[in-house]
Parts: sequence; structure tokens; C-alpha cells
Amino acid sequence: MCTPCNGFYVVQLGREFGIDIETLFKAVKTCHDSVMSKISPQPRVKLSRLRDIGWRHWDPIGLLGSGGIFTGKWDDQDNLSFADEFDRYLMAAAGQLRRGEPPENVMAYLIQIESEHMALGVSRSTKTRAQDVVNAILADAEI
Repeated sequence: MCTPCNGFYVVQLGREFGIDIETLFKAVKTCHDSVMSKISPQPRVKLSRLRDIGWRHWDPIGLLGSGGIFTGKWDDQDNLSFADEFDRYLMAAAGQLRRGEPPENVMAYLIQIESEHMALGVSRSTKTRAQDVVNAILADAEI
């Protein structure tokens, strides 16, 4: 049962107001079905595509790419130990976009993660990279 329609409270209310249990539980089922129909599971994210986007367009700490500490791609054997470095941020960004959050808000989220959470500050490329990530996520039908 959903939390607002906890069975214990239903029985207690039924006794207090003289409503038969069968009627109450029908009401609870209606409430539960209504709540559950509004909760839809998020479609799965294709993590490899999201990582491609993140490593190609964002990589705020400069691990890969030109001038990066490591060479190759995130899925190269030597780079697998840190391949998931940005997953939670990219998944959050993709989730926000899927839920209809305005792209500017998602860009602001990525900028905040980089500048404050990672304590990297804001560089000349921070906004551009965040915008590139958002645009790439929106453009990728396979994510």
C-alpha cells in the first residue's frame, strides 16, 4: 500500500467513523492505483553513450583528450579504472532533461558541479562544455 493509504490507519479510521472495512479498502485501492499510475519508471539510460558524450564534451578535470593526463578513450583497458568518474552527474543531467527540465537549468547544474562541487571554479570553457553536453544528450536518441 502507498504510504498515504497505510492499512493500519484505514482500519482505525473505519472504526472511528463506522465505515465498513470493505468500503475503506476499495477506497484505498483506488487511491493506491491513482498514485501508482502517476509514477512511471524512468527508461534505462544507455551508459556507454552517456560516457561517450561526457568524456568527449565535458571531462572537467582533464583526464582524457588533448592535453589530458591519460591517452585513448574511456573504454580502453588502461582507462577503465576511472571510466565511471562522471557517471552520476551525467545520469542526473540526462534524467533532468528526460523529465522536461529546461536545458539552461541542466547546464547550470553541470557548471555548479564543476565549479563548486569539484572546486574547479569557472574557466572560459566551462559554460561551452556544459552546453555541449546538454546538446549532445538532447540530440542522441539512443540514450
